[in-house]
Amino acid sequence: MDLIESQFRHLMRVAVSVREGAISSTLLLLRRLRAGSRKSATYTAFREVGRVIRTVQLLRYLSDAPLRRRVTAATNKVEAFNGFSQWIGFGNGVVITDNDPVEQEKTAKCNALLTNAMIFHNALDIAEVVRQLQEEGYAIDPEDLAHISPYLTEHIKRFGEYSTHELGIQPEAYDPKLNVDFTRLRVTARQQVEAIAAALGREVPFAEVSRQQAHAQMAAVFGAEAADAVLDVMGGDVNDELLAVRDTVSQVTGTPARPFQQWATENAVAFR
Repeated sequence: MDLIESQFRHLMRVAVSVREGAISSTLLLLRRLRAGSRKSATYTAFREVGRVIRTVQLLRYLSDAPLRRRVTAATNKVEAFNGFSQWIGFGNGVVITDNDPVEQEKTAKCNALLTNAMIFHNALDIAEVVRQLQEEGYAIDPEDLAHISPYLTEHIKRFGEYSTHELGIQPEAYDPKLNVDFTRLRVTARQQVEAIAAALGREVPFAEVSRQQAHAQMAAVFGAEAADAVLDVMGGDVNDELLAVRDTVSQVTGTPARPFQQWATENAVAFR
């Protein structure tokens, strides 16, 4: 701590230089910090600051069970996507062997494009299966759909036939809607506030604001045009479209979304 305190002025000077764009290269920054005795002390102080930050974060992780659950869930989502992406990009053992940064970026973007295309394809197949089950008389529970992952591989023939002559065939239009009742999963703004209040163990006031009032407040800061645009997207009249519950989270991440009540409980400390 004595080292950090003695070098604090230099640490702030470097931080401001980076923020203002005076130093844009990480390599250049490291070279400057390592050059000379005083700069070397600043470099060492930065390293110790990093250790302090990592220690604080580690202690938070060990002492905060909800944080551990969130980190684990987020990590699982990322790893599920990465695993699916690597499964699709099987060439060269999933190793980019080109040293050209441009070619490396091309490879990564092509793999991401193909991965997202397969996720989209799987989502369409899942929707079609749901429709078939409904036609056979099965009742579809929306909570069950939240547990279905789009990272399915069993039906994909990676080493099968590639029918390039079919590339010119225009696919049929897809139906993005499912005849599934998601209304009981809807959470209004008032219900969100009630969930937060329950997690905090105290009353949280809820005041409805009309579009005109919101527009006046936002226009004073951002201008009338920006206020109109934001309210058109987020602050329109409450209707079925705005309240619709979608399965986007599970389709994109492969992990079911958390109920709002669970999220409020796990993040109650942020509202205190």
